[in-house]
Amino acid sequence: MSGPTIGIDIGQSGSRARSADPAAPREVSGPGYWSAPAAGIVRDLVLALAPAPGARLRLGVGLSGYEAQAGQARAMGEALEQAGHAARVALADDGLTAYLGALGLAAGGMVAAGTGSVALALDPGAGLARVDGWGAELGDHGSGYWIGREAIRRGLRLYDEGRQDGLVSRLIAHWGPLDTIAARWRTHRPGIEEIAAFARPVIALAHDGNAASRAILEDAARQLAGSLAMALRRAGLAERPVPVTGLGGIFAAGEIVSAPFAAALLPLVPAARHTAPQGDPLAGCIRLAGLAPDPVLRPLFETYGD
Repeated sequence: MSGPTIGIDIGQSGSRARSADPAAPREVSGPGYWSAPAAGIVRDLVLALAPAPGARLRLGVGLSGYEAQAGQARAMGEALEQAGHAARVALADDGLTAYLGALGLAAGGMVAAGTGSVALALDPGAGLARVDGWGAELGDHGSGYWIGREAIRRGLRLYDEGRQDGLVSRLIAHWGPLDTIAARWRTHRPGIEEIAAFARPVIALAHDGNAASRAILEDAARQLAGSLAMALRRAGLAERPVPVTGLGGIFAAGEIVSAPFAAALLPLVPAARHTAPQGDPLAGCIRLAGLAPDPVLRPLFETYGD
């Protein structure tokens, strides 16, 4: 007997889970994978949604930092079994679940930008390409972390120039006196989530007309467009009129990001059709729970409990 379907999205700085029960949809949140083991996060989120063991669960899990065929799905399934729940676990790279939420299984391309960033292009049954998603220190171009770090660097440059700028003022308000910031950074370096969180005041400044902050967001948009174009080319989709979309917290900033993103993408892949995402990554996790393994998707997808 099949029980409830639950979608779980585990990012770098936080996680969310959603029950697909149409009669009683629920959503809960938890820590990200920087803070706790992924198997424990899944167990705790499932117990929050389905505390009493019952029929066999179906789980779709999107994981930032997914390592192909590393036994992570098994670890999640076994953690649930120890808690009294039997489950089929479908686990995928969070780029794939974001894609499934945004475009389903249609051929096309997607770039997701939150704390990190990843682009994915998919031609079902034929080709798949993933670009970036390397993590904060190695990539994640155009992400919240990238914006936060770039804003700190540019703010310090403006400070060195003696410029009175809103970005400098926000930098001081957020991080304290700038004359001692380097020493404080060496002894108490902020975490990835904290640096990424600085993207929020940068976005607010940009909406208020701050030129330095606007320039940072425009650069981020160009980075994201470049990642998506690379993925489309590698998947053999650059010349086809496929749908493409951007989603995640950075795109939630609105036109201040989406307009320069679309402008940068057009000359790179002029045939692509920009579209709004159908749903969010959690919707993609729920879709993943019912997805049959596809050889093309295999590098980004594994199951346990089939």
